[in-house]
Amino acid sequence: MDAILDYLTNTYHPLAMIGYGSYANGTQNAQSDFDVLLICRSCPCRHDGRVIDGVRLDAVLRTPQEVLDENAPQNLITVHDGVVLLENENHIAQGLIDRVRVYAAAHAVRDADEKRHLRQWSLKMLERAARGDAEGLYRAHWLLTDSLEIYCVMRDRYYFGPKKTIRAIEAQDPAGYALLEGALRDLSCLQKWTEYALQTTAHL
Repeated sequence: MDAILDYLTNTYHPLAMIGYGSYANGTQNAQSDFDVLLICRSCPCRHDGRVIDGVRLDAVLRTPQEVLDENAPQNLITVHDGVVLLENENHIAQGLIDRVRVYAAAHAVRDADEKRHLRQWSLKMLERAARGDAEGLYRAHWLLTDSLEIYCVMRDRYYFGPKKTIRAIEAQDPAGYALLEGALRDLSCLQKWTEYALQTTAHL
């Protein structure tokens, strides 16, 4: 990691850096990217995906103005579980993480109408998927893709994307994970997983 941080520091001269993802939480493997947000006075590019010391970068560059913008917590939600790697005197990195966490907590709970709509939509998609033709199979995959967010919405949890959600389900909801894995491997199991995802029990 030292080689990566040296490259980022010497190339972009960031004011602050936030690491997030697998390298930040210690779950990286040989295929993992190094996810990092660089806050720079000026950004010669918006993204750097070079390979440094055998590791693919997923470096996002933003200016202080963008980080301090009122929409930054929504646009930079991935730093929710971030780790400050470099900080400036104004604590801009930690300040962003704190704002993102407040945003996620404030937007986790959806109203009853939205949950009712998701339930109706999901059941309708199951009916159409049951036809088994090309459109039905497409709708089955569509529903399966959206089911992770539906699972979170029904349980008043903010949806942080598929990777974090799958890991959380595996760790905290073994029964749900078994149904999810079954549906991912065999679409004939999609109905059982969808019905489970639509429950409002707070597993996570």
